[in-house]
Amino acid sequence: MGPRHEHSAETEAGLAALDGVTDLIASMHASSDVLTMLQRVVDGVVARLGFQVALVDRLDDSGPMHMFEAVAVAGDPAGCAVLLNRRIPAQGMLEEIDLAEHWGSLRFLPHDRLPKDAASTWVPDIPVPVDPDAWHPLDALYAPLIGPGGDLLGVLSVDLPEHGRRPTLAERRVLEVYAVQAGLALHHAHERAVLEERLRIDQAVREVVEAAAAGLDIVDVLTACHDPLLEGFGCDLVRIRLFMDLESPEAPPIDRARVQVDRDGLLYPAEEISALKPLADRLGEEEAAELGVVISRATRKMVHGTWPHRTITITAEGDDAGDILTVEESAAVRLVVQEFGAASVTFVPIGAGTEVLGYLTLFRLGTHARWSVQEREAALEIGREIGLAVRRARLYQRERLLVAQLTDLDHYKGEMIRSVTHELKNMMTAIRGHTELLGEVLDEDSIPARSVRVISRNVDRLDRLCADMLMLARVNEGRRPFVPVPVDLRAVVEDAMAGQSVEHLRPQLEVTGPGGEGVLLVRGMPEELLMAVGNVYANAVKYTPDGGSVEVSLERRGRDAVLSVTDTGIGIAEGDLATLFDEFDRSSNPDAKRRPGSGLGLAIVKRVMARHHGRVEVDSELGRGSTFRLVVPAWET
Repeated sequence: MGPRHEHSAETEAGLAALDGVTDLIASMHASSDVLTMLQRVVDGVVARLGFQVALVDRLDDSGPMHMFEAVAVAGDPAGCAVLLNRRIPAQGMLEEIDLAEHWGSLRFLPHDRLPKDAASTWVPDIPVPVDPDAWHPLDALYAPLIGPGGDLLGVLSVDLPEHGRRPTLAERRVLEVYAVQAGLALHHAHERAVLEERLRIDQAVREVVEAAAAGLDIVDVLTACHDPLLEGFGCDLVRIRLFMDLESPEAPPIDRARVQVDRDGLLYPAEEISALKPLADRLGEEEAAELGVVISRATRKMVHGTWPHRTITITAEGDDAGDILTVEESAAVRLVVQEFGAASVTFVPIGAGTEVLGYLTLFRLGTHARWSVQEREAALEIGREIGLAVRRARLYQRERLLVAQLTDLDHYKGEMIRSVTHELKNMMTAIRGHTELLGEVLDEDSIPARSVRVISRNVDRLDRLCADMLMLARVNEGRRPFVPVPVDLRAVVEDAMAGQSVEHLRPQLEVTGPGGEGVLLVRGMPEELLMAVGNVYANAVKYTPDGGSVEVSLERRGRDAVLSVTDTGIGIAEGDLATLFDEFDRSSNPDAKRRPGSGLGLAIVKRVMARHHGRVEVDSELGRGSTFRLVVPAWET
């Protein structure tokens, strides 16, 4: 048979090989699962392209060392059993491919080009041929699986052509077509898997963020985060370690029945990891303790070395913590991981701001399934969210402690004020009694009599100061209950104005109000409301000179009752408004300072309004007068 007939026969063989490949490629592209798609690739090679063994090694570039993992194999049962799930360093296979002959996009590595020290995972049990064109047991044919961007995704390897000879040009071209389509299908399947993974991870992150933001109980937060971590990251085991001094008064309350507690803090979940018990039994107590020290040191270094920018992946094959751990520490960490068999572990730091608060470990067992970039970034975000939850709980506990301390201090201050004013009132009673006796025996126009009257006036001022301090202590007392009753605010205002009658009956001062009729009920305590209204009215009278006016009005505004006291007095400077309601505050206005006062009146007003769930409003301008409004919730019948 001449060359033309041989070429024609080869073409016909190639066309025959292409028959049915279109359907196979279509089914390959239709698969939504990456592993299912790859299995269809190798099944199709064996069934349609005339090879007895086909294998796909997928490139795993997510770990510390790039690896080829055999994820799909078809054909010879013995070969399938040996090859499936085999993992080899990517560098070794790529070096072999570099030695191969270029058959278009395929790479053929004849047995005589193999390095002498090359080790094969599986060699078919066939005789070594004499014919140089026959297939040798150590021959290898690779079809790199390339994505649309030119990136290497994996390698399709074929072995044992059915006719026992090296593939013809037509057979190689069919395999090239098939490999190109397999590369595209692998890329599309990978993109679909990435999208599904992103959706799954986003859901997990969302659930963790909501759980971390919703609660202040640390164990509840960790419990709510646990299941989303398991499901969202496809984990078999999740462990959360928080560094925390549980004996500190600032530590949030912890349900110790639900966590493991040790000198480092807490570990969640509380259950021991049973897979590590055989390791402890083998090592013995002393050696296990030494290993524990190394592991503890390594984890501390990893969490401080990774926060807040990266995670670490650990497998039996290696880890990517070489810039953080010593050789001894790295070996110790991998020794622990090896106890789980085939396992891939991601170590995630937990922290907030610049503070490291713990770490999270995610375990995948029985597999070398890779951790994608998206998974690592999402895990790091979760580490931040858990860290924020821990910091919030700690700040809340600190706030509770401060509130308790301030409450105790306030109570102590109130007790001190009551004790001091009680003693002062006793002394003032004695002083008043003696000044009255002296006033009766002294000549009214004498200098001693005038001195006695000065003493008497100052005793009255001290008496009013003591009364103000006692009232301020009462309204500041956080433990004093607020028990509101229906109070007629109009009657309170009238009583307050009557109590100041000596002051406001000055003929040069015009006082009007409150006007109107009927009862205006508010929710309150009568004594406190009388003190607040009296102080506002007294200030208006005191700081309004002769010829001025004071107007008092009452109105119902929605659910509130509003008392307004407007005067044409000296007014308040804008700079004094910020501290107007502070205790012992006195105006910077010299005209105001000439009038006697304790600086407690408006402080009492503000605290009374706060206890009554109301407010005090001020409008004032220096030299033009002021308006004070007391807004109190009305009594709803």
